[in-house]
Amino acid sequence: MLTYRNDTDKRITHHDMGYMTWQPGEEKRLSFFVPHEKLGLTLVDDDGKPEDLSVAEDFFIELTPGEPITVALHYWEAFELSIHSLKGTAFMKIGNGDAEVVISEDESHFSSYSYARCPYLTFDCDEAAAVRVKQEERNTKNTLRRGK
Repeated sequence: MLTYRNDTDKRITHHDMGYMTWQPGEEKRLSFFVPHEKLGLTLVDDDGKPEDLSVAEDFFIELTPGEPITVALHYWEAFELSIHSLKGTAFMKIGNGDAEVVISEDESHFSSYSYARCPYLTFDCDEAAAVRVKQEERNTKNTLRRGK
């Protein structure tokens, strides 16, 4: 699990999750990523952090059978993923989840996520495959409401 500590003399509140705070000296173990550098927290333990393969917005992944690839996603509070196959069939797991999503030439994937629950993706395949992943920020702040 990821462990974060407040090494400051003031309370730190996670701006995207107002209910999550750290008092001075407090340490918390979480099963999801928080933007610790931006918040002023110290990352004490990164056990469980995906491989440091940073990506942003649009990328391609070549897969080899038996060699799963874990991809860390760009941090946005909320975002949309659009994933489709360029070749073959890939199996994708979202964050710490166990469910597999099939990505094939006939089955693509499009959905909205929060970074707290989907900081990374893991891909695998039975035969050589390639996928294209698009990650786009979804900003719901300052949107007009009630048809204005």
